[in-house]
Amino acid sequence: MPGPRDPDGRPGGGGSKKIDAGSRGGYIRPDKILDKGELEADLAKRLGLTRGRVRLARRQYLQEGDGWIKKGKKVLLTADGVIKLLGVFQIDQEDVPEVEYKDLIVVRFWTNPRLLGCIAAEDYKPAELRHYKPAEMATLVVRETKNFTKGMLVPAKKNPGETLWSLACKLPRYRGRF
Repeated sequence: MPGPRDPDGRPGGGGSKKIDAGSRGGYIRPDKILDKGELEADLAKRLGLTRGRVRLARRQYLQEGDGWIKKGKKVLLTADGVIKLLGVFQIDQEDVPEVEYKDLIVVRFWTNPRLLGCIAAEDYKPAELRHYKPAEMATLVVRETKNFTKGMLVPAKKNPGETLWSLACKLPRYRGRF
């Protein structure tokens, strides 16, 4: 008895039916496809609430799988879950402060090995023409500064209500470049 055949009639063609993940191949589970979710901790920070208060509201008003899913140790809220929680806290979507993103250029290394002094990319002038005062600089917090160099362009983000900037991407793997 011949084995399974593909649509053209050639031998083969058996196998599982999976969703194609694009050019890289592979399989994407349907429960991993979300429309614009947000981590619970990020939402709490953005709203200026404690994480415990957001967690309590999530447990009371949302169902797992419908409004949120657990991703490793983190809780990822779906777009519907975020809207429901905003309703619980009586906050309009227009009133929610947005995270500010900006490209910064490293101009100084502080004594603390986790801090960098940076200037906005549009305000940057070469170091030999201008010396920046600490009041003009934005302070960027990173895990370690060993792969950063002066003059390096760095994408950063700043949460509302905070004075320090944080890195908006992974740390650079190589000195002076991402």
